[in-house]
Amino acid sequence: MLSGWSIILISLAYLGLLFAIAYFGDKSSAGKQWASNPVVYSLSLAVYCSSWTFYGAVGRAASTGWEFLATYLGPVIVFLLAMRVIEKIFLVSKQQNITTISDFISSRYGKSQSLAVLVTLIAVLGTIPYIALQLKAVAISYNALAPGATEALSKGSDTALFVALLMAVFAILFGTRHIDATEHHEGLVLAVAFESLVKLAAFVAVGLFVVFGLFEGMDDLAFQIQAQLRYNANFDTTLNTGFITEIVLACAAAICLPRQFHVSIVENTRRRNLFTARWLFPLYLILMALFVLPIATGGLVTFTDGQVDADTFVLMLPLEGGSEKLATLAFIGGLSAATSMVIVASITLATMVCNDIVMPLLFRISWLHLSRSKDMGALLLRVRRITIFCLLLMGYFYYRILGDQGPLASFGLLAFVAAIQFLPAIVGGIYWKGGTRHGVLAGLSAGFLLWIYTLVLPTLNSARLIPYQWLPQLAGNDSWFSPTSLFGLTGLDPLTHGVIWSLGVNALLFVLVSRFASQRLVDRIQASAFVNISAKGIADPSRHFGQVTVGDLQMLSERFLGMNRTRQAFSSFDQKQGDGPPMAAEKASPDLIQYTERLLAGAIGASSARIVMDSTLRGKEMEIGDVVTIVDEASQALRFNRSLLQSTIENISLGISVVDQQMRLVAWNRRYIEMFNYPEGLICVGRPIEEVFRYNAIKGEYGLGDVEYQVRMRLDSISSGAPHSYERHRPNGTVLEVRGNPMPNGGYVNTYMDITDHKRIEEALRESEQNIRIYTDNVPVLIGYLDPERRFLFINKAYADAFKLDRHTIAGVSAREALPYVSA
Repeated sequence: MLSGWSIILISLAYLGLLFAIAYFGDKSSAGKQWASNPVVYSLSLAVYCSSWTFYGAVGRAASTGWEFLATYLGPVIVFLLAMRVIEKIFLVSKQQNITTISDFISSRYGKSQSLAVLVTLIAVLGTIPYIALQLKAVAISYNALAPGATEALSKGSDTALFVALLMAVFAILFGTRHIDATEHHEGLVLAVAFESLVKLAAFVAVGLFVVFGLFEGMDDLAFQIQAQLRYNANFDTTLNTGFITEIVLACAAAICLPRQFHVSIVENTRRRNLFTARWLFPLYLILMALFVLPIATGGLVTFTDGQVDADTFVLMLPLEGGSEKLATLAFIGGLSAATSMVIVASITLATMVCNDIVMPLLFRISWLHLSRSKDMGALLLRVRRITIFCLLLMGYFYYRILGDQGPLASFGLLAFVAAIQFLPAIVGGIYWKGGTRHGVLAGLSAGFLLWIYTLVLPTLNSARLIPYQWLPQLAGNDSWFSPTSLFGLTGLDPLTHGVIWSLGVNALLFVLVSRFASQRLVDRIQASAFVNISAKGIADPSRHFGQVTVGDLQMLSERFLGMNRTRQAFSSFDQKQGDGPPMAAEKASPDLIQYTERLLAGAIGASSARIVMDSTLRGKEMEIGDVVTIVDEASQALRFNRSLLQSTIENISLGISVVDQQMRLVAWNRRYIEMFNYPEGLICVGRPIEEVFRYNAIKGEYGLGDVEYQVRMRLDSISSGAPHSYERHRPNGTVLEVRGNPMPNGGYVNTYMDITDHKRIEEALRESEQNIRIYTDNVPVLIGYLDPERRFLFINKAYADAFKLDRHTIAGVSAREALPYVSA
């Protein structure tokens, strides 16, 4: 066995190396280039492989058979078959300046603050078991290597507490040196990629040791594995419901885990990185999975008495073989798996908690006078650092209370089910425009509560933390309300049961409530931005208006980032552009405006940053208190803009109707309703224009003919995007001039002018002209009217017969042309 202090010193030296790598990545141009390399990016995705996959996968293979494969198969399936989903999430996130998964969901559904808070709470509570998993893994691995040191520590402390404090310190050092969350942490990416190489090398080294050191090569290994497959009851079943459920969870985790979203989306700088990750990340997972079964088989063959925890086989097999150096390497590999997960997850959650919960609450406390603060950066850093510390302590207490209730895998699966609740909102958000804020709130709330009821409460009950008197259903006597057989759904393992209820009800409510809930204007705008990523977005040049200067942007950034950080950021931008430092009075370029918005998004979130920037571009004077008010009342501002538009078109005498890209009515005026005498309730926002056309056709507005043909003809006319103009004679005798024009980003505007009086005057003039013709044709003299330019206006029949002229085409013809011999 190794001494406790030697392990601690080795661990500290390794963490120091990681910090040096991170510092190199942040401070040097070479480090930044390395961090943006597609291979480095692909390796950083292996933050997915936490201590669960390093230690727990072997334990699962030894205790449950083939189920360990599900953890690896999920991301492989997603990256090989669903890369388009990840690519679209990436493109939308870059277009919208997304910084976290809560930012993504809340921005998609109307930039809802309440939705951001709910997502953050679910993410935090779902990640706490995962952090506890890492603490338990490091603690049991340390205890396995140095049991004597563990006994000494237990008198005044314990290993997990020491590990939690150490990880908190390194998470703070790694991720909160500055507050900008959208500027990429190149050092973090580089360190995580290095850790991925270390844990892969350690795991493969242990696997090769088992194959060629413990066994006598591949033939002996194959014989031992066949024996386990034949005689071990755990391998009797393969594709049971639990296995399929875990594959679904692993697929969703590749997208929905907050840390995975941060690494794969937020920290990604180039679209082409995804193409390398598509094959390299699955290859990494396959290499990790390749040696799980050999190591598990080696542990079962070597430790036949069952006294050694299967989760520690990776460590104990090298020790049993007398290779302390390999055991130390394995410990470092497990430490890498744990620290990478904890660091990335804690940084991500701290950003979410700070931007979505803590800072909005602090801004509402008037006696703090935050609106007078000139430097918000220090406060934001303190909040995030305190949040990281609290998260690690919560993970520690979870481990101390529930750490003995199951193997490492049970902790990870509990976290996966919480993260999978985001799946309907994310996938629906980028492919279905009908999803609404109310639908997501209803679905997430129900799914979260069912996750607690069907999975968390039974876990707490097994730890005897909930007395039966509080919740008799936990006893299992009442199968109708039992958390493990809710509403009589029996015959399933607890995990599958919990997933079916939580995710199923979540998705169902998301769809149903969205169907019946009315969409706000901001909902439709964001839905179009997320679903139609080719549409104009952040980079729309029309958005960059006003006379905002470089100095204005610097002053705005200093409020949130601090003076030093702002100067560094603007200097870095100038260097990348290859230009000299601009003067403060110069007009800001569109690139600098977008860059400033990304800086602010890292401090206060994408939704708030966009509102702040829009207000600045319009030239409004703003204090931080005004910023908070604008953020809190964003929907009111949007409603005001709609009211302004409505009041404008109400003062136009023409009838106006506007439809969007989905052929839904989005705007109209009162004159439009009065013209057609529409019944109350027919004309409303979101009404398909097809239903309005059908109502008109049934009333006879379009004349005689098949109703469906008339409706289809008008829908095709709008869909073609071509302008049109025609006169419509209505059944009530009035005449309308209808003009239609397409809008630049899709949609169509129709105007309706009542020209009945004009038509009556025109008809009267025509009748008058006919009467004059009758009178003059009966006069025996020649009559011809010419204008001052000697052009014919009218001739009678006698004049036409005399000079052989066509009286129907003579109007406007010069007399010199019509009668050259007379003019001469």
